[in-house]
Amino acid sequence: MDELEWARTELSQLEIIERTHLGQLLAARKVIQAQRIRIEEIIKRRQPAIYRLPIELLTRIFGFALVREEGKQKQFDVIRTRRRNLAGVSRLWRDVILTTPDLWSDIGLTPLRDQTPLLLQLRRSQGVPLDVTITDEAEYLHIEQLLRDLLPTTDRWRSLHIYNVVDIPNLTAIIYTLSEALFPSLVNFYVDMQHPGNGEYPDPHHFVRRTPVLKHLKLGNFIATEDFWTGPLETLELTFADGLNIPRSFHRLIPAQSLTTLSLIGYVKGWELRRSSIVFPLLQKLTLDIRHPQQFLGAISAPKLQHFHYMDYKSVWDAFGMYEPKFDNVHHLTFDAVSRSVSCLDGVAFCQAFPNTNHAALHSSSLRFFFQSIRLPGNSGVWSQPPVDNWASLERLTILDSGTDIEGFAPLMQWLEKRKAFRLPKLHIKLTAGPSSLLDAAEVSVLCRKLQDLCVLELDCLPLSPGAHLTWSTGPPYLTLPAIEPDLVNDIFWVRTK
Repeated sequence: MDELEWARTELSQLEIIERTHLGQLLAARKVIQAQRIRIEEIIKRRQPAIYRLPIELLTRIFGFALVREEGKQKQFDVIRTRRRNLAGVSRLWRDVILTTPDLWSDIGLTPLRDQTPLLLQLRRSQGVPLDVTITDEAEYLHIEQLLRDLLPTTDRWRSLHIYNVVDIPNLTAIIYTLSEALFPSLVNFYVDMQHPGNGEYPDPHHFVRRTPVLKHLKLGNFIATEDFWTGPLETLELTFADGLNIPRSFHRLIPAQSLTTLSLIGYVKGWELRRSSIVFPLLQKLTLDIRHPQQFLGAISAPKLQHFHYMDYKSVWDAFGMYEPKFDNVHHLTFDAVSRSVSCLDGVAFCQAFPNTNHAALHSSSLRFFFQSIRLPGNSGVWSQPPVDNWASLERLTILDSGTDIEGFAPLMQWLEKRKAFRLPKLHIKLTAGPSSLLDAAEVSVLCRKLQDLCVLELDCLPLSPGAHLTWSTGPPYLTLPAIEPDLVNDIFWVRTK
């Protein structure tokens, strides 16, 4: 066989291989196309992904959607509407909601609540712990009937909150009715009592004695008495009624040995405290907003105290610096006071009382008391370091009402520039403000631009009331915004103003 014949034979064999592979390819394509059609049909038959979530995950999502913020009893109507809307999405969602007792555990006794829905909710909650809220703005007879229906379930009450019962006889009747039952599982109790002005006052003490596992107690407009009693609480929050004395020995009734959180707020007078007479071995968080706190601060010993929230109730600054250091373990400090009568020297005493502060929260109007250098008495030309330099461990600073006192940031800016010059680590600064503190967008933008180079800046929901306006004549609405740094826009929300 010569060379030509050999080449033709090899070509013939290759063509055979080609036809074989081509046939296989065409057959594979047909199979692939059929498989694609089958997959599309399966996808069309399948339910959307939201309906294929595991029941446990779906239940948790519903739980987050039906959470009521503490203290907002009006949200019960919203929750009922939301629960009904969720149940109307599909049969699966309806079955999950109707058969998950935890989604029915938030019980609200309100003037608009009817007996039949309450009984239905109790049946659906089955045996899970209940969170009960009572609010009364109507006739007590309505609430009383609902209470009678609810009393058989007190063995599984986990929390009880009583809000906005402005009629004192009604509140007294509610507490009296509750005092007839036992609450073996109640962990959290909060009642906001109103001052009657006529000497009659509801007494929650007998009710508290019927809660053997109570851990968290919060009493608003509280009148202290000598028979006040609690078990070994973990959290105690007392807001005292104004203008009334408390028993001299009231401090002995506080469960100091078990408390991890203590809050005392209001006009307190009448007690007699000796230095280092109250020991809180487990206390970690303390909130103090009482007039003349010197006695209390001198009397307490709290070796594990880490969070101290101090509010200015016309108090005297010399409460700090009068005693030996006793707050060395406090690393999170909130100074929630805006008094302009505070001198810088008092700021030094305050900072020295908490030498290991790591995270401080201050108002913008009080920044100068902490970050401004001090002219020493008797030496007109000699300046000392600012009070904040006593916090050598400071890493984080939160400004509570950012923007309400822009000029107050000047001492902070100067202090940060010096810190940068010495090549010290950048401070983490968070600017925040309440929804009612509407800020000027242009001023906030300028402030943030200055701070960005001097610290690690964080913005936490700053509500703005800027020179923004909405125009709408023809076509779509047109929103004009003031000049704001582009990288700040995502960290700011806008509040509608009247």
